Amino acid sequence: MPLPKSDYAFCQGCGESVETHRVTAEGKVESRCVYCGLVLDKQTKLPESCDRVIVVDDSRMICDVVSDALMQRGIASEVSICHDGREFIREFTQSLVAERRPDCVILDVEMPIVNGIHAAIAGRAIEEGFGIQSIPFIFFSVRKCDEKFRKVLQLCKPAAYLNKATAPKPEMIGDRLSAIMRDVGRKID
Repeated sequence: MPLPKSDYAFCQGCGESVETHRVTAEGKVESRCVYCGLVLDKQTKLPESCDRVIVVDDSRMICDVVSDALMQRGIASEVSICHDGREFIREFTQSLVAERRPDCVILDVEMPIVNGIHAAIAGRAIEEGFGIQSIPFIFFSVRKCDEKFRKVLQLCKPAAYLNKATAPKPEMIGDRLSAIMRDVGRKID
């Protein structure tokens, strides 16, 4: 018996052509990336109220590229930058205390002091302590999304993944980030 034919599509998260699978979510059939789970065939509108985003990456260049992309595309009106997970935990907590909740957090996975995964788990605990709804996290990584990382995405949901190693030009990160933010925004509506 022959195996079913696989479908392939470009995944904004993985940054390459990937195998897809079909799932039924909320009564609708969607095509998703088999690696990171991003919805591939759904065009949705960006969240309208993405006023504030926190970007966490130990590379100043990546922080600048992401911040510029968010501001130039009108995705965010304010971007706070942190260079490691410890700074993020402090900024995130202070933001919630000051009632300046971010609409999204973009976290590098591999950082010194506190990595992005541990920072995200701490962020979820902080949200629980404040009794607020989970804020979307987008994880940046130079590694491909694998089974272990899919578990991290599930644990930290709403969450998404972007392989920043597959963007040879800085502006490509902005294009892919825009698409991913649409998907994460759709998941929390």
